[in-house]
Amino acid sequence: MYSGQTIKVLRLLKGYSQQGIAKELGISQPAYSKLEKRKMVNKESSRKILAIINCSPDEIRSVQQFIADPIVSDHRTS
Repeated sequence: MYSGQTIKVLRLLKGYSQQGIAKELGISQPAYSKLEKRKMVNKESSRKILAIINCSPDEIRSVQQFIADPIVSDHRTS
């Protein structure tokens, strides 16, 4: 399972729109948007999304480390 924020950052880095991912998943764009706003995205949905955007484990770890960085976290909450 991954955070909605991790999924969102990976999607943006890979150049995908919410609409494009939603279409691949067979759901509406608003439903996909709600998914990205979740604290944690379930394992099955995470797996499907990461397969669509073709993310490697290293890319996932890098984004998670970036999000966890205190400087990034402090800037986001300002």
